[in-house]
Amino acid sequence: MSLMTENLLLQAQTLRLDGDIDTSIDLLRVVVKQCNADLQIDEKKSTADDVDGEEDEKKSTADDVASTNECRLESDSIVVLQLREMAAYQLAVLLLQRSGRRCNLININDSDVDETEANNILSKLGYKLRLSKLSFGYPICNCNRQQKRYNNTQPTASSPISAVVIDDILPLSIFNALQHAYRPESKYWSELYSKVNSATTTENVKKNQFTSHNITLPPSNINTSSQSLPSSILEQVAILVQQQLKDEFPEIRHATSVEVWTHKRPPDGEHQLHYDMDEIRLWKHRKGSVNQGEDRAKRQKTNPKSNDGISCPIVSCVLTVNIPTKQLGCSICGKTGNSNPTIVCNQSILDRGSTDSFNVGCLCYPYPNRLLAFEGSLLHGVIPGIPQESSATSDNDESSSDEDSYYMHTSKTSPVNDDVNQRVTLMLGFWKDVCLTDNSAVIGPNVPFDSVSCSWKEEFNPVDMKESDFNHSGTKNSQLLNNIIDPLWVSIDEEDFGKYNAADSAKQCGRFFLESTDSREIDTKVLSGI
Repeated sequence: MSLMTENLLLQAQTLRLDGDIDTSIDLLRVVVKQCNADLQIDEKKSTADDVDGEEDEKKSTADDVASTNECRLESDSIVVLQLREMAAYQLAVLLLQRSGRRCNLININDSDVDETEANNILSKLGYKLRLSKLSFGYPICNCNRQQKRYNNTQPTASSPISAVVIDDILPLSIFNALQHAYRPESKYWSELYSKVNSATTTENVKKNQFTSHNITLPPSNINTSSQSLPSSILEQVAILVQQQLKDEFPEIRHATSVEVWTHKRPPDGEHQLHYDMDEIRLWKHRKGSVNQGEDRAKRQKTNPKSNDGISCPIVSCVLTVNIPTKQLGCSICGKTGNSNPTIVCNQSILDRGSTDSFNVGCLCYPYPNRLLAFEGSLLHGVIPGIPQESSATSDNDESSSDEDSYYMHTSKTSPVNDDVNQRVTLMLGFWKDVCLTDNSAVIGPNVPFDSVSCSWKEEFNPVDMKESDFNHSGTKNSQLLNNIIDPLWVSIDEEDFGKYNAADSAKQCGRFFLESTDSREIDTKVLSGI
């Protein structure tokens, strides 16, 4: 039955991508039920085989019987266990997305039913803590009219998290050039990005699978317009961003370099909760070699009270370069293109205080030329996306309630995960001091940009800037104040529901579900390299 069950799981995944969340949930329930039935049959067969083995000691010893049964369990049940675990995990995510979305948009109590079912499933998977359903079920849009009407969280005078959003952060000439450099056919994707993200057999490359580049910044007290031409458009972007963040983050004035890297993800692509850190310093610390003949590498102990292996940027930034073209549209403000938001938590890798002091998060929606900047030690990631939702109800159906039309509003076109329909983001981390990858390396954290001689680098040649470009200033956006999630982490009630599988369930998780009641479990995993 495992093949038929696997086909049902694949069908459920396809329906989810098509936006039919309700049917996908129903199919996933069937998959889990069928897997449970198959496992019960396998268990009965295994018991019967044990009896047969005991009755015929001449044919096999007890050890041989146990070994045979173990192999049979491996071949007959392991696949079913994996299917059940995968289906259960996906089912829990979809239930929380549907529950949170309905709660965010319609403010009804029916969402509690889905939330309870999701908690039951997560408990079976061994989880004890999860993100709030309001995170998973983020509103379609962050427009003020939508927030005032549907958001249950009351805005505060200031964000409880050290973060800021700036729209139109770059002058149009620079942003257009940046978009061109990251166009789908850019050499960057084919010559670097694809190689970094592809499987390799070299152990050293596996360890350094993440890659970023380090660009030296000019002293901040030098007049920007009087500087010599930067080495790349990436340096131009960094200088302009640094200039506009001085008031919000005064320490950024002391940044000596900027770390840059890029992500390209499908419309619903998530990114696990993580910290931006000096990866090389952390690796050296794990090996106990930070202070052993490593004098040539720059080092910074960001917090004197912190672990010597921990070092974070002064400020971390996410700049949206491109958004998927096929996304939900907001029936209130008319805007389209917003996809799953970045979440920033007030949990810091440098703060080992009580978990009660960091149980707040905020959401920032991607939009072209929008910059999200936050204190560099904060936990952050990208929430799992909610694909477009299909509906038999026309957008013009006047019989539908305004809430229903908002909830189901769609372009009627399923998202396509092609190169054009991708969310492209440029990350910037401003450092005072940081360890650099050896100049001879091509892949790794903080590879000196000047050492790169690959042809893709030509895509990022600097562009001519006008005086007005140097003086350009974006518009501060208060959307973070409207997207506060408090509380962020929610305990999962422990019930006697049995278990779906052991701790392997964590391998599927983007750290949105935790096996501990303490969210600092993430810190432990990050520092230990798990």
